[in-house]
Amino acid sequence: MSGGVFGFTYYLKSQIESLNITLREAKSAFDSPQDKNILLISDQLKSIKALLTEHKVISPLFQVLEKETLPTVKWSSFMFTRDAKGAVSAVIKGEAQSYASLAQQSKILLDSQAFKGVSFDNLTLSNTGTVETTIKVIINPDIIKYTSKLESLSVADSTSS
Repeated sequence: MSGGVFGFTYYLKSQIESLNITLREAKSAFDSPQDKNILLISDQLKSIKALLTEHKVISPLFQVLEKETLPTVKWSSFMFTRDAKGAVSAVIKGEAQSYASLAQQSKILLDSQAFKGVSFDNLTLSNTGTVETTIKVIINPDIIKYTSKLESLSVADSTSS
């Protein structure tokens, strides 16, 4: 029985050594400079994809405001912020010809899919008779995703062909 254990131990050691040799040969086959370049490029592409996925583009907000702003309302300043969770909001100062015009604009913005929240503050009547206000909007993250912008561009390109 001890001879059998000794023989089996010897057999296992030779198998392990044989597998180690095979492993070293396989590893050396993957250590070529070309393979290292492929792995480097792959890592770079993954990093670029991650950056593009997280990248935000504010220009679609201006397109929405251009389309959804009444002719009796004008915007004068914009300030963008991002909170700790990554939500993007904007504080917009504007002026409307009347309270009725501002109320109508409020309804349009509240109904818009571009915003998750809209609040009007600091309503004041100016010396010229217009109504000045400050609006805070929480921007729908889908509107400002760079990847969404790319998708809309590729759809536009494919339909124009």
